[in-house]
Amino acid sequence: MDTMDKVLVDLYVPALNEHYDVYLPLSRKIYEVEELLAEMIKELSYERYDNPNNVLCYFDSGKIIDSNLRIIECDISIGTRLMLL
Repeated sequence: MDTMDKVLVDLYVPALNEHYDVYLPLSRKIYEVEELLAEMIKELSYERYDNPNNVLCYFDSGKIIDSNLRIIECDISIGTRLMLL
């Protein structure tokens, strides 16, 4: 998978008050991405982040993204600001 199959977003994690630039694979469903992001953030934060009930939402509106949609089906493009709750 090359960068054409991914989109670069700004991910904010309020529990840590941290922002991360991450590439999201366009073909993956939101629930899969939530799990991948949670594992990544847990590792990067030296296990300070450990939330089994992750929710991905739009940073600006706070609207929760339907976990059954694929990234490509959402209003997510380069530079979109997301939040992992």
